[in-house]
Amino acid sequence: MRLGRIPLVVCVALLLRLAFAGLVWERLGSEGFEATRVHSDAAQYIELAKSILQDRTFTLYGTPHSFRTPGYPAWLAFWYWLSGSWFFAVGVIGSLLGALSVYGIYRIGIELLSPQHALWAATLFAFEPYGIHMASRPMTESLYAFLVVCLAWLLVRVTKTSSGRSIFFAALSGVVVGFSILVRPQMWPFFVVSAPIVMVIALMRTHGWKIAVSSALALSIAAALVVSPWITRNKAMFGVADISSQGGWNLYFYLAKRFTGADRYYGLTEEEVKSDLDRRLGGLSTYDIRSIVYQPLYYKDAFDIILKNPVQYGFWHIKESLVYFYDDGLRDMLRHIDIESKEPLFRSSSGVVLGTAVLGMRLIWCALFIFFGIAVYHDLFNHQRGAVTILFAFIMLYVPLVAGTLAVARFRFALTSILFLLAVRGYTLLRKPTI
Repeated sequence: MRLGRIPLVVCVALLLRLAFAGLVWERLGSEGFEATRVHSDAAQYIELAKSILQDRTFTLYGTPHSFRTPGYPAWLAFWYWLSGSWFFAVGVIGSLLGALSVYGIYRIGIELLSPQHALWAATLFAFEPYGIHMASRPMTESLYAFLVVCLAWLLVRVTKTSSGRSIFFAALSGVVVGFSILVRPQMWPFFVVSAPIVMVIALMRTHGWKIAVSSALALSIAAALVVSPWITRNKAMFGVADISSQGGWNLYFYLAKRFTGADRYYGLTEEEVKSDLDRRLGGLSTYDIRSIVYQPLYYKDAFDIILKNPVQYGFWHIKESLVYFYDDGLRDMLRHIDIESKEPLFRSSSGVVLGTAVLGMRLIWCALFIFFGIAVYHDLFNHQRGAVTILFAFIMLYVPLVAGTLAVARFRFALTSILFLLAVRGYTLLRKPTI
């Protein structure tokens, strides 16, 4: 097969990400990827990577840890061990993952669309500003987004291949889901609740119920085998057989509390919060209010809030994801390259840049979601194509289940690549309904 222009698009994606990473490195200095805010996500990932390298443990500030999962810190530790440079481990490898994700989108587009339209989707993601930004940060997003692209390709292959190979690709999908969970626990509701159901529905039409059920079981078993050592460790160390407390913590603090505007826990010291949680759990006196032992309480409080007004909450969740899809991501970019200066001239200039960029991105995303809606209507309610349906289901089930608010750019960044693909498909249907 002729590759055409895709090598150029992949190279541009790589160079844009490396250039931004180099700019960040220049602005922040030689310790740029270590000198992050104390106790920030990035600082904790690097601290955990250091504990793996130096002590062969998974401890944060000298204490066994359960909030962060080991996938990304171990990934960072490997590349730092190999190169001895945080810039290589973060900036170079993150940029490479972004470029590979662009090529992965193209390959999925070839399966679902045409080479030309696959190139459009890949180009959109190559120039996508938040992806360029996140490649330069010691955060999970670059690796997690790449794994999501791999998962999307494997799910498409499940529906496109013969019956026996479908089970094989389903098992590979489970392995990717398992590693995705270890990188970012937000994937686990998709694995536990929806992925097996989606696979059965998608394959029943093309492969029959036996292959559909076998594929769903293969995915579930493979994912469970990957994550089981980590769950066993948490059970032995903390007495809780769970992935982490991120799900409950994020659902409560980032969604339920933002929905209500309630001030509970906010304004209290960490000790006061821990004291209240310990009292409710029987005085466990754990070291961190985000400890895994508090997970049931966070879920209970969050669902108590959500289920009181489920319809209103649903509309709020969608509104947040559409209205603020890029606001905080663009602010992150400006801060990271130090455009927001103390000088009034630069403050006002960056404000104009931000305001214009946000308005432009909102208009672009409104158009993309319209095209996405056209594709949904056509494929789910008309032709019902298995491969496309499985990607739609991924988006529609991931969005409500993800524990972090979609108004925070990094929580839904991994969905961007698939949204681009499906939006391009909607555009092609609008122009040529017979595709």
